[in-house]
Amino acid sequence: MNEEQNAALSALIIDHIRLARSRRETLTWLIGSILKAGTVNLNRLAPHIESAAQTASVHRRLERFFSEVKLNEAEVARLVVNALGLAG
Repeated sequence: MNEEQNAALSALIIDHIRLARSRRETLTWLIGSILKAGTVNLNRLAPHIESAAQTASVHRRLERFFSEVKLNEAEVARLVVNALGLAG
């Protein structure tokens, strides 16, 4: 994903999901890398994330995100509906 797409995705997340800035950044990275890599395997996603950090550090950040963050299902559903243009 390019910088403009990352910014749009981050803005969409801000509008629908309450997360701290670092968590929002990680979720944006995660979604972008899934779209780019076509997989949900963290080992394969980490190299697709543009960061100054080493791939192993990015992989660990993704692991921490999943172990520490509980996303609200209603907020995620609203984000998906909005992103797909299904809101009435």
